[in-house]
Amino acid sequence: MSPEQILTIVTTLLSAQPDNAAFQTLMTGGPDARYPVTIEACPRPLPAADIEGQTVICGRIGMPENHDNPEGNRLDLAFAVLKARSLAPAPDPVVYLHGGPGGRAVPDIAFNAGLFDNLRERRDLVLFDQRASGISARTVTCANTLADNIVELGRTTPDADADPDAPDPLKLCLDEIESSGIVLSDYNTTQNAHDVRALMTGLGYPQYNAYGISYGTKLGLELLRADPAGLRAIVLDSISPPDARAYDTNSVSADLAIGAVVDQCAADTACAAAFPDFEQTLNTVAAKLAETPFPATNTRPEIDVMTLINLFEDRNSLATNKQQTSYIPAIVDEWSKGTTQIYDLYVAGKLTPAQTPDTIIAPFIDKVRNEELIMGYPLLNKAEELRRFNVALDILLQEVSTLSVTADYTQLESELDKAMTAALADMDVNTMIAMAKAYGRLAFVAPDKAAIEAFVAAYMPEQHLGPMQAMIAAMTAGDVTAFFAAARRDTGKYFDKPANTMDLAIYACQEDIPYNSLEGYQAAAARYRFPFLTTDDAAIQELYDTCANFTPAPREGFHERVSSDLPVLALAGLNDTQTNNDAADYVAETMANGQAVTFPETGHGVIQFSQCAKDIAAAFIEDPMSPVNSSCTAALKASFATP
Repeated sequence: MSPEQILTIVTTLLSAQPDNAAFQTLMTGGPDARYPVTIEACPRPLPAADIEGQTVICGRIGMPENHDNPEGNRLDLAFAVLKARSLAPAPDPVVYLHGGPGGRAVPDIAFNAGLFDNLRERRDLVLFDQRASGISARTVTCANTLADNIVELGRTTPDADADPDAPDPLKLCLDEIESSGIVLSDYNTTQNAHDVRALMTGLGYPQYNAYGISYGTKLGLELLRADPAGLRAIVLDSISPPDARAYDTNSVSADLAIGAVVDQCAADTACAAAFPDFEQTLNTVAAKLAETPFPATNTRPEIDVMTLINLFEDRNSLATNKQQTSYIPAIVDEWSKGTTQIYDLYVAGKLTPAQTPDTIIAPFIDKVRNEELIMGYPLLNKAEELRRFNVALDILLQEVSTLSVTADYTQLESELDKAMTAALADMDVNTMIAMAKAYGRLAFVAPDKAAIEAFVAAYMPEQHLGPMQAMIAAMTAGDVTAFFAAARRDTGKYFDKPANTMDLAIYACQEDIPYNSLEGYQAAAARYRFPFLTTDDAAIQELYDTCANFTPAPREGFHERVSSDLPVLALAGLNDTQTNNDAADYVAETMANGQAVTFPETGHGVIQFSQCAKDIAAAFIEDPMSPVNSSCTAALKASFATP
């Protein structure tokens, strides 16, 4: 970012008067009356270089609960539009189809803007929270049930005095949702696909591209089948095909990811020579660890079967991937001999040290001339300085962006919070519990000063009322908004987990579980190449127990394989333990203009792992009918550490 760009951004933010011309149509209700648009403040933090109202805008778009019945129930979907940086942008944006089901995109606007940053060079980026997901999930949130159970949700241990015959909170939640008039069976992937087309129409994009990750690929495949109008090209990243029995084959992805390491070692001359029976050793070690784990030490926990599984599983996420593939055969071989030295070094972070100028240049000290070292070391230090500067700049711009939209925020909200906390000392336990439930309900309503006044009048001790009421009277609109944001934040620690479980279950229990069974899961487990994976199957039983509360709503043809003539790029990572690493090739087989790329040393959400993945995706979006150049994947291949 140039100094001129930084000055322009800061000046615009501080002026609080952005140029809204880019979003004028959206700010006046949108281009299509069938899908009305209302503008709302974007979640914070914003992407560092974006200006709300000028380069980014957020809001909600209304659409039918059932697209086959446009006069029936309505719902609102949260969205964000981030403008392309080009002065001559392409007319077709990219819409992100997030994972889950029940994930989110808009609340994580800064992260997602970074994830797809290279696509914004030429195209607008559209984020949205799918029905029953993220901010959009408020439509199907059982606010009263969650609020009434806030004390129980806050317990860290089970209540020994709980009534064993008390109604199941999940069943109460479902009853509350359905009694509100919502038709729960309309919350499915097919209606979700219609939402995508309606969203893009309602935002003024007659043609668009899509990028789906995880469940977003199942949605993308249904979009290809059920409502492809306007879709120009699609990237399917970490694929969950609708014809796969996803819950029957829950650990097949991990089985394939482990097998990929074994196969890569066998194909590597040095690794195969050092560990000729790696697959057998792996299964033998798992059996030994199940019987006799390595005891914990002062520097690491016990090593058991789950430790072995996590060696592979941790490569699935960018946050936990420590480039350990290179060391896995050596670690497992060492465990087979009863020692843990290499693993202990790995846990201590000494096998994969952080990238600094010193660690980068160390391997070359004895291999290059002194004058090359003298030139290279200062350049590496300067690059590190620039990296730190860019991080600091991002933080500062995000802070300025926040200040630019809170000019009427006087911090009376935080003063009121302190006063309410102090008043707790004068309340009895029953009043506290009633207040906690009422506060929980505030997390689900629109900001309203009268609601704060009513809450305080109902629950605060009389001797504290006067000062509190004076604070509320003086509150600005920004203070009121901050109060309700605090309520959502304070209760999120209790509500988020059950709400997220519900969001997932709405899709899984209605459309997927009827296509799967515990017997099918057990049959698939019996075929695992690495049987020790059945150690981690408790979550499947829990899901089936949850789904027993739902009425199945299968749809004819939904679980059939999808084919299309539209350009499709299918991506998979060999380290992926959530979706199968052979799925890219599988999906591309039935796409007339499909291409598949599988990436070494890459887990779930291929695009986040390498510049190679980002560049391949960008090239495809730019010219989807041309073959992508995937040669950069060769450089990602792991090299194995051998004795």
